[in-house]
Amino acid sequence: RFWASKTTELNSATTTVCALQSPSATSSLVSAAIRFSVSSTTASTVTLAKATTPYATTTSLGAVAIAANAQGIAVASTTGSHIFSPNNYFVVGMAGGVGTFSPTGICEAVWMEI
Repeated sequence: RFWASKTTELNSATTTVCALQSPSATSSLVSAAIRFSVSSTTASTVTLAKATTPYATTTSLGAVAIAANAQGIAVASTTGSHIFSPNNYFVVGMAGGVGTFSPTGICEAVWMEI
């Protein structure tokens, strides 16, 4: 069984711009990504991760640099740490610069129940 989650409501003025909860069963991450229409007013590092809370970037699934006011795509690696415990989170964090994080775009993830 496959589970998907998607949002176009990215969080502004915080370092956690997206957090999607995995299903209530052990699952394997099939794909996860974020697409920025606009990232932030300063250059940023975007971290993709899995975590037990929606506010942490505990286990890295990859990171990319995005220029100020730029468009960009970050895709999570599904090799290695792709098994999610029930109700864990795919989290996208942003860091860097002194401007404000005001991203717009789409964040989405797909899991397969195992």
